[in-house]
Amino acid sequence: MVLISFALLFRICFSLGRLVENKIHTLDQNRNIGWRNVGVPW
Repeated sequence: MVLISFALLFRICFSLGRLVENKIHTLDQNRNIGWRNVGVPW
């Protein structure tokens, strides 16, 4: 039971992280600012 809830929580956090990363990526493309030049690791 604990493992199932832990996996679910991990999955939710992972999908949220992916969503935020995609949003930042599209913002990056829209503004034509290279985050790699700024020094953000992704």
